[in-house]
Amino acid sequence: NRREARRLRDCSSDYLLPGMNGRSALITGASGALGRELAIAFSQLGHVILSGRDTYRLSSTAQACKDPSSTTLVYGNLSSSEVRTSLASFADIYNTEFLICCAGEYLGGKFETTDKERIPSVLNTNLTDTISLVRCVYPVIKRMMGVIIAINSVAGRSVSSNEPVYCASKFGLTGFFESFRYEARQSNVRIIDVFLGGMASAMTKERADLAKLIQPEEAAKVIYAAAVEHHETVTVEQLHLGRVRF
Repeated sequence: NRREARRLRDCSSDYLLPGMNGRSALITGASGALGRELAIAFSQLGHVILSGRDTYRLSSTAQACKDPSSTTLVYGNLSSSEVRTSLASFADIYNTEFLICCAGEYLGGKFETTDKERIPSVLNTNLTDTISLVRCVYPVIKRMMGVIIAINSVAGRSVSSNEPVYCASKFGLTGFFESFRYEARQSNVRIIDVFLGGMASAMTKERADLAKLIQPEEAAKVIYAAAVEHHETVTVEQLHLGRVRF
């Protein structure tokens, strides 16, 4: 039960490494806009393990956390088995309770003219690499009876034009987590699918309606609240975060 999970988190201080006070979260894509804000939010709980490809931005994220000394940074691509193994090892060390899968890659445009080299990259980043990471880290999340947060997109629920490969990757992510949820429930592990509308980020900085897009700070607050709050008869399994219409 969850009391046992809390007991594991609060193990004797004689065995704690520096930065192991409190709870722990692992966030991928932490060098991106939403990943950064999620890292800042979850750092309120304790230690955060941050993964990303941009070393400068990932370091900047760590400095913005509540206690920069209570962060672990893992640089590299999730397609690397070494990166995934390293993340799983740190998750085990810090008794990680929250796994936030935020790494993603966008690809738009007509399929006929899509860069063929980008197709496997998008499918791997958005789907295959995420599944592989969950496979590595799940034993820890299961032990802690924790929470997996899958950052998805409205493109994982409904299709739009000029996004065939991106939609394929996000629909695949939806199918994986919705099916895996049945297995996870048996071990008291929660899975929260987050379907986001357009968000202000480096990917959308050229859009004319930038001011109307979802702000990462607000989205992170909603996601954080859904993850950490517990209710007697209600569990949050999906979040649909749309834009405010002006």
